[in-house]
Amino acid sequence: MRQDVPPSKANTDPPPRPRLVTGDCVYYRHPKTGDPHHGEVAAIGEHGFLVDADGGGEHRVLWDRYLGHRKRKDQRYRVVDRGEDGLLVEDESGKRLYVHGHRGEEMTKSMAVAGQESSLADLFMALSARVVELERHVRSAE
Repeated sequence: MRQDVPPSKANTDPPPRPRLVTGDCVYYRHPKTGDPHHGEVAAIGEHGFLVDADGGGEHRVLWDRYLGHRKRKDQRYRVVDRGEDGLLVEDESGKRLYVHGHRGEEMTKSMAVAGQESSLADLFMALSARVVELERHVRSAE
């Protein structure tokens, strides 16, 4: 007699969610027809996102129907604090992100001044970095 084996944790983990912000223009599969469309992200949730469709109207799109970015929203960040391993930056809405530089990598002079504005693309290029959201810390501070 065979006993049921619970699925491994690796099989039950959801796939990583794409990094979206409101205002991004994305490609997605239509929730009803399955046809590819594009539209602007209006809201982001746990199970998907709300998009203002290219042909008018709004659609609730699940994460598995996301196809890719058409155009990312231009984001501006203010450097809040700079440390040896990375930066703490804040966007216009007050959301904070941590930008981690690689060990031994020298940070550029343009990143040295706290309060200096820079686009996210500039931060990535200057630091060859990966971004980790600190939403949990921001929420706990509120």
